[in-house]
Amino acid sequence: MNHKKAKYPINQSPLYKVNNLKSLAKILCVDIKTIQTIIDKESKNYYFSNLPGDKERALEVPKPQLKRIHTRINNLISRISTPDYLNSGVKGRSNVKNAKVHLGDKALLKIDIKNFYPSTTNEMVEKCFHKIFRCTKDIAKTLSQLCCVNGHLPTGSPISQSISFYSNFGIFNHLNIYSKSRNILFSVYVDDLTFSGQVIPKNFVDYVTSYIEKNRGYKCHKIRIYNSDTPKVVTGAVIAGHALKVKNSHRKIINSLFLEFDEKTKSHTIDSPELEHYFQVLIGHLFSAGQINGRYYQKGREIVEKRKIMKLQKQSDKST
Repeated sequence: MNHKKAKYPINQSPLYKVNNLKSLAKILCVDIKTIQTIIDKESKNYYFSNLPGDKERALEVPKPQLKRIHTRINNLISRISTPDYLNSGVKGRSNVKNAKVHLGDKALLKIDIKNFYPSTTNEMVEKCFHKIFRCTKDIAKTLSQLCCVNGHLPTGSPISQSISFYSNFGIFNHLNIYSKSRNILFSVYVDDLTFSGQVIPKNFVDYVTSYIEKNRGYKCHKIRIYNSDTPKVVTGAVIAGHALKVKNSHRKIINSLFLEFDEKTKSHTIDSPELEHYFQVLIGHLFSAGQINGRYYQKGREIVEKRKIMKLQKQSDKST
């Protein structure tokens, strides 16, 4: 039996045209008092730290009570059918699929939206729920208060990827239509915008960046145009003509981890947290690269079997 949930249009979503707080509370599986308490607590609903390896960027993670609401909203939004150009936050699509759609001897343009989540404001989110989901203004405001922290989307919430897309639904659709009119293929992976075609005209680049900045106030950066015969790095994979390859930097990390294998397995006991972490990192990198090259996936399966033979539990198993 196939238990795959069918997608439906946005006007079939439980979040569509919500017009009172009682209905919203029922949809979110909480009571009205909980919603008000969370809104009153504002930023106290979050844990704050810095993104790993980046002292400049904050990581805002919702605490359990709010996270349950964010997860609920995200689950509801994930059931909405999405355009083909979106490759993030959709089951069966990924950063690798995003790169694959641009395979071939084509010119390619990459644009990143700088500080995407922090630059997606509560006003944008409120407008999204009012204009896209057709909720009443007071419900749209309530949803924006539940979804945002300190005036913007949080960087560490399960909701941010889906809400940021629908908050920019209009501009992404416009860019898709504009690209098609110029015989250019467009795709979105979170804040990475990719365009490919026989030619990427200079005025095309200028139009796209100015349109985004004018209509949303976002800053575009890491703008790069590749010639048709040049290898291109797109959302973590390398496009080389009609082939997709693992990045050199990723291969070097995997090779370096394998060089440590004998030392790690001989110098640490099976209950060593360091050994557990080593296996997790190695397997994670192998399966990630395995989405691009099946040889790495097979290596990942072999390491999983070796871990089983060693009777080394995954950290997630030991915590249960």
